[in-house]
Amino acid sequence: MGDKSLMNLFVYGTLQPGERNYRVCEAYVCASRPAIVQGSLYHLPFGYPALTLDGERSIQGSLLSLTDPKAFVVLDQFEQHDPIALQQLVPDCPATALQYQRRAIPVMNLEQQAIEIAWAYLMTTDQIARLGGMLYRADRWQEQIVNY
Repeated sequence: MGDKSLMNLFVYGTLQPGERNYRVCEAYVCASRPAIVQGSLYHLPFGYPALTLDGERSIQGSLLSLTDPKAFVVLDQFEQHDPIALQQLVPDCPATALQYQRRAIPVMNLEQQAIEIAWAYLMTTDQIARLGGMLYRADRWQEQIVNY
C-alpha cells in the first residue's frame, strides 16, 4: 500500500464498469476488480447513489486502477451535482455545501481483507439528509435495480 494506491479509485455507482457513466473514466482505467468498503449506501433523488463511512455494511463496488493523475481532474468535475437541480431541491443551501468530497479510504477484497487505500467520492449523512437521500437496502448499487 504505497504511493501507487493513490492512483486507485473505489467506485460504487454510475462510474462502475457496466454502468452509464463508466465512459467518463474508462480511458484512464488499466485494471478493475471487485472490492468492498464499510459504510452506508444511499439513493439520491438525482438517480445516483452516495456513500458515507458511517455504518457497518459491506458496500460492494469496483476498485479501479488509473493510469494518469489527470483522471482526477476530470472526475472531480464530473462528481459535482448540477447546481440548478440543487437550487431547486435545496434553495436555502449553497451548492458547495452539498457536493461530494474525494477522500482516501481503506478498501477490502470480497473476503474483507484490507488490500489498498483508494480515493472515493463520499458525502456526509447531513448532506444526504438535506438532499432527501434514502438508505439503500442492498449492498451493491445498480442503476437498473432501485431497491431502497
